[in-house]
Amino acid sequence: MFPKADIPVVQLSVDSTLTAEECFQVGKKLSALRDNGYLIFGSGNVVHNLRRIEWDNTDGTKMTHAFNDYIIEAVSAGAEEKVINYTEGPESSYAVPTLEHYLPLMYCLGAADGDMAKVFNNVTNLGSMAMTGFIWE
Repeated sequence: MFPKADIPVVQLSVDSTLTAEECFQVGKKLSALRDNGYLIFGSGNVVHNLRRIEWDNTDGTKMTHAFNDYIIEAVSAGAEEKVINYTEGPESSYAVPTLEHYLPLMYCLGAADGDMAKVFNNVTNLGSMAMTGFIWE
């Protein structure tokens, strides 16, 4: 992405003992780094349920699409509370059986500090995976 490596990067780990709200608040604190030229990059999945993998499914299930669409709509609208309180969304227990793949979105959403997101890589596969990503510029 940056072959000259001319931007500051600091690697962080996901703290799975924190709630989605707490990760969002950590992200808020990281937002000042963006003003100093830091790239904040989160790696996870909107839907990640390995127990429900369908190896022959090149798309997502109805449940995967329902939750992924819910999160895309919420992030795109700046409805942070809907993303943080994802358990109110459709099929949330199916989509997010454990938090470690969902929490990176919370850090990035907090760091975005209200900036509007663009969706990229809106891909679902293996039935229970949504690889959707967001960019805040």
